[in-house]
Amino acid sequence: MRLRLIAIFTFIICVESFAQKSGELYDTISKLDYTFFKALDECDLKKYESFLAFDYEFYHDKQGITISKASEMESMSLFCGEQRERQQIKRELIKESLEVYPIANYGAIENGEHIFHLVIDENTSKPVSKAKFTSIWRFDKNEWKLARTISYNHVPYGK
Repeated sequence: MRLRLIAIFTFIICVESFAQKSGELYDTISKLDYTFFKALDECDLKKYESFLAFDYEFYHDKQGITISKASEMESMSLFCGEQRERQQIKRELIKESLEVYPIANYGAIENGEHIFHLVIDENTSKPVSKAKFTSIWRFDKNEWKLARTISYNHVPYGK
């Protein structure tokens, strides 16, 4: 039993040591994350779509699976159309939660947490939910593309 606990503890330390909280890869993925979600917040669908890999998949614990880039863009058109007229949502990354892990010969894994705010007016918003996410970024033909996103553990947040 003691050996098993030592092995588990060693594994956790090793896994944690691969997470990048600074450096070139971290900075690159952090900038991609910021620009991607800025496009979403501003409903710049052309820019948003430019980040998605041709075979993009999105897994959401509350809304289910989106299994194509075309389906994701359909959802975003609704999100930025009728739904946005009723309620505008903005995303805030919890910066200290961001972790980046390299994937050899492929790209990177991005893990983090974010808060979603209901925009009341130009100067006022209130936090309404918090969630965790994992994104898989593919570096292909000298370009970063978002290949997979898992969004989970959505919980009410704020007052």
